[in-house]
Amino acid sequence: MLLLAALIAGGIGPHSLSAAPRETAPAGAAAEADWPAGSLDVVLARPTSLALSESPVRDALGQIAKSHDLPIWLDRRVDPSRSVDLELSEATLGQAVKQIAGAVGADVAIVGPIVYVGPPSWAAVARTSAVAFREQLAELGRAERQNWVDARVWKWPELTTPADLIVLVQSSALTKIGGSERVPYDLWPALDLGRSSPCDVLTLVALQFGLRATVQLESGEVQLVPLDP
Repeated sequence: MLLLAALIAGGIGPHSLSAAPRETAPAGAAAEADWPAGSLDVVLARPTSLALSESPVRDALGQIAKSHDLPIWLDRRVDPSRSVDLELSEATLGQAVKQIAGAVGADVAIVGPIVYVGPPSWAAVARTSAVAFREQLAELGRAERQNWVDARVWKWPELTTPADLIVLVQSSALTKIGGSERVPYDLWPALDLGRSSPCDVLTLVALQFGLRATVQLESGEVQLVPLDP
């Protein structure tokens, strides 16, 4: 009820911003479930061809995401209107995404099942930040850890704010998140991430404001603190 009230107060309807019920990994299978890289590797290795002429980078990546059911998250610091001119006849899907990113001065990182496209210095630390957070979560009790790593279906509408997402992550993980005042007001485009873990979603929200998530082991609380690329 608290989450529902918070979303309504923030202008987001209860049926539009969602993290669907989680899918819990069986006991002893948490490590395999944490990074479902196998299926993502298969998708990124698919052959593809494309021809882009003055296509806004957000549209170009969105078309690939929709066509291949691939969750691609474009960093807020990359101008989504920058145009891409690119023609590929023999390339993998992963190569295509990387070349589109490169055409606007960005780079690519894989965080869990999510393809992150952002400034090169931040793409370079995206995965290491996510791994460090997961390593800290591994020190928690099993139930607390699973609240963070079990996958849910994440989807939100146009004009969602980072604060909305932090509230949703907090509710999904059943853990207080401190330091959210470091995240300024912003309006984000609609995005469908498919099945992702709350810890990876929080990592990528925080990253876009120069922050990282860290666990206070004594209390189990998660804090957002500055991250230097």
